[in-house]
Amino acid sequence: MSEAVDSAVAYNPYDVEINADPYPVFRRLRTEAPLYYDEEYDFFAVSRFEDVERGLRDNVNLISGRGAILELIKADIDLPAGTVIFEDPPAHTIHRKLMSRMFTPKKVAALEPQIREYCARALDPLVGGDRFDFVKDLGDQMPMRFAEYLDWRVEHPSDDIMTKMLTVEFEDETGTVRRLHRDELLTYITVIAAPAVRPPPG
Repeated sequence: MSEAVDSAVAYNPYDVEINADPYPVFRRLRTEAPLYYDEEYDFFAVSRFEDVERGLRDNVNLISGRGAILELIKADIDLPAGTVIFEDPPAHTIHRKLMSRMFTPKKVAALEPQIREYCARALDPLVGGDRFDFVKDLGDQMPMRFAEYLDWRVEHPSDDIMTKMLTVEFEDETGTVRRLHRDELLTYITVIAAPAVRPPPG
């Protein structure tokens, strides 16, 4: 995006050229408009570290429970329980603590042989081809199997993370001691798995 040096700083989150190299605009926002308001899309943006850090800690006035994507926030919908990154305390704190209990370094390391076996099974049929689609051929497959595997694991409990997530008891935000509901657990697992199935940068 070409603009005169003396023009007012403008940040359009949908501008392809800005997104290709956002740092010059970010620099101008920090200098010229640390609290930026966009009239066209009706949003505020803060760009200085101290302001961002203060905002992240303010879960009363600046909540996460409506999402972090502009379209999602504007839709004003209730997000499902278990979304974690789109939750506010106390639900966020409860789900985060559960995550830290279930996904310890030792437990995750123990999954490595199964993960390697799964990847080999998914990718071996593609050997010899001239290309493959990371998301279609690998990334999309694992989340699509969670519901089926979850129901199977209910009938076949084992000493694994899924069984522990199915059986772990916790005190929710209402003070009730319970287990994760099926829909809540499916959402929770999908959120956890999403970073793991994204293609590598570049």
